[in-house]
Amino acid sequence: MRASFPEVLHVKPCPDGHPDHRLVQVDGAVTAELALPRGALLHLDRRRAPRNGDVVLAEVVVQQRRTQTVRRFTQAENVVSLARIASPDGRPAARTSLIRPRYEVGILGVVDGHIVPLDQ
Repeated sequence: MRASFPEVLHVKPCPDGHPDHRLVQVDGAVTAELALPRGALLHLDRRRAPRNGDVVLAEVVVQQRRTQTVRRFTQAENVVSLARIASPDGRPAARTSLIRPRYEVGILGVVDGHIVPLDQ
């Protein structure tokens, strides 16, 4: 079992200047799971409340370490499931979900579907 989820490489301000927008650089495994070009930056809206099925940047404590992870969000009552995103061919990921009470999960923002290519 891995001690952390190092898929989030960098979170930085968005060049659009909006204070609630961020760009998130993730590792190649996450971009592959989302069927995105390697090195793509995810556009994040920090004001948007997540809905079931949204891809979110979440902060959780795993094995006594606070970590950021990009996962698919589902909430039922006061329990949150943060699921690994299925592979592009539709197969479920090996480690499917982190399940936590809602108060233990910090949602840092929702990926809004706008993808920004990484400047070379």
